[in-house]
Amino acid sequence: MGGSWFKYAGDFKWSWQRDFFDFGNAKAIFFELAGAGHLNSTIKEKIHRQARGEMLPGHERLRKEPGRLEKLKNFQALVRIALFG
Repeated sequence: MGGSWFKYAGDFKWSWQRDFFDFGNAKAIFFELAGAGHLNSTIKEKIHRQARGEMLPGHERLRKEPGRLEKLKNFQALVRIALFG
């Protein structure tokens, strides 16, 4: 499943366009490519920047970042769901 988001710039033009996709399948292929040593330097740099919490060009925060306690609580909830349903 996937699709695209567009931001209208006026004058019948788009200012940017972003795609979204099935993150599970995308993650799996990136893991395979990394394991086989087939990720190019641009992709490696983007992964590195995102791991440090940096925003990539064209990305915007939609809401305030949750605090550490809330992140921990949310993570624990997902672990419980994964383990116990």
